Amino acid sequence: MVAIVFILMITSVCIKSSYKKSESGGTLISRETTTALKGVAILYVFVHHYWQLTSDVYNSHTVIGYIGVTIFLLIAGYVSQIQLKKKGIISMSYNFFIKKFVRLYIPYICVKAILSLWQQKSLHDFIASVIHIEDDWFLCTITILYCLFFLTSRISRGKQNYVMLVGIILYVIVCMTVGLPFVWYNTSFSFYIGMFVANYEGIEMQKLNVPLVGVGACALVFGIITFARCFIPEMTSTLFSVLLAFWIAGCLYKFRVYNKIFQCIGSISWEFYLFQSTVLVIMGEIIPNNYIAYFAGSLIISMAMGYIIKKLLTLIINATAISKL
Repeated sequence: MVAIVFILMITSVCIKSSYKKSESGGTLISRETTTALKGVAILYVFVHHYWQLTSDVYNSHTVIGYIGVTIFLLIAGYVSQIQLKKKGIISMSYNFFIKKFVRLYIPYICVKAILSLWQQKSLHDFIASVIHIEDDWFLCTITILYCLFFLTSRISRGKQNYVMLVGIILYVIVCMTVGLPFVWYNTSFSFYIGMFVANYEGIEMQKLNVPLVGVGACALVFGIITFARCFIPEMTSTLFSVLLAFWIAGCLYKFRVYNKIFQCIGSISWEFYLFQSTVLVIMGEIIPNNYIAYFAGSLIISMAMGYIIKKLLTLIINATAISKL
């Protein structure tokens, strides 16, 4: 009940803060909007993991997690393609990998170190937790998608969209062949949709005249089917993510999300993400019978620790040569 109320609050605040129309003719999703959306996404993911630990019917709530991940990957694809359009293919050098490594893996290692100290793990266990990145499927997925983006931008002059789509399809096939859980790939097409939106925004996108109500209704139907798990969840969850990504992108051509709270949370979304799962497990052991205190305490601690790590790493990076890349 606590999580349901929280989800409704997030959604209502998001709708309320999205009233402002685009002043640029709907040709660009602003940085403020993408940051705010990341804040919304990580809160959905947090609620998903909370439900995962407290609900007796775990699978009935996975759709909340898909919403959060879809938003994250949509933004990642959009921002990557916008940067490529602005800076050109020449910018896709190995500095791209260094920047992504610093952004993804330095916080990952730091968070693992802090959590290992908190849980009093040995040095061996800490090193093992860092090496086994396959334990974090989202980190693996986003890393693979960034690698595909880099490769396609370098080798497919003028046809990156098609080659990237083929690359993602091959990634999905490989995941299915080796028997990985479908969460590894069912939201990956939203990264491509983000790229598509960046490439064809403005007049070109407006010519598509996609009926947002219809797309939203179809996404809702597949979301309900996925929620009920009554028909091939691998397929329905993928279709849900694709339709949801198109619906969100379409909405963002007409409206912007301006909310300082979501923007603040979005600015630490990655660090927040890295902490929240383990914090939820630890807090569940400390406060097992008070769901309100458990939920609120885990949320506050995850955000506070994420904020501290982000600030410390920003200071360190700004004081080194990495910031000049």
